[in-house]
Amino acid sequence: MLTKPIQGLPAPPVTPTQPPGGKDRAAFEAEYRLGPLLGKGGFGTVFAGHRVADRLQVAIKVISRNRVLGWSTLSDSVTCPLEVALLWKVVAAVQHCHARGVVHRDIKDENILIDLCRGCVKLIDFGSGALLHDEPYTDFDGTRVYSPPEWISRHQYHALPATVWSLGVLLYDMVCGDIPFERDQEILEAQLQFPAHVSSDCCALIRRCLAPKPSNRPSLEEILLDPWMQAPAEEVPADAPKGSPTTPLAWSLLP
Repeated sequence: MLTKPIQGLPAPPVTPTQPPGGKDRAAFEAEYRLGPLLGKGGFGTVFAGHRVADRLQVAIKVISRNRVLGWSTLSDSVTCPLEVALLWKVVAAVQHCHARGVVHRDIKDENILIDLCRGCVKLIDFGSGALLHDEPYTDFDGTRVYSPPEWISRHQYHALPATVWSLGVLLYDMVCGDIPFERDQEILEAQLQFPAHVSSDCCALIRRCLAPKPSNRPSLEEILLDPWMQAPAEEVPADAPKGSPTTPLAWSLLP
């Protein structure tokens, strides 16, 4: 099993985690000033604002706390919705493997263990793994419904685009409750249907990861920098894990 600590990952934009309402209103107003409305939609309302200490311009996105499925922590200073934390930590674990010259080749929900006490994510079962190299792979022992279209059509693939494809399938499974494709033809067509509750930013990231052309898929680093991973702040409930008030961070939310 390999696990990747969160320290050293690229940091998201500095934006407030405290909500502009509810029990933490006074704490929020001590640190931030809410500005004019920037926009609103079906999943939240975005305001301009600034941090009192240094007048740093921030965006403050407010979403009803009953829209959040769960909360998790990335470190002592970062609190975010559970789905974002899970994807962030899985990508970090994959980066850890690649840095050591190993490609997993069977990333799926059954091969991810979550330590609920410590908040750690572990990637397990390297039975389909191989040494990482730049040349095409012509063998595949992983789970077929997570395999990329280039394997289905040509029986070859490159490690990084195939890994990103499997992460796209995993994220779809996480937020929609099931994998997007069951048959080879569905993998080749890569036609995606999303439930109404999945946010547009999340849909966009999944579509990027599940691009039929390998060169159109993002890198692991680009996934971590995607707007869904780095969106304005949400309304954090009082019983959610708290981040440090000196390092406010904000995250996207699936309603």
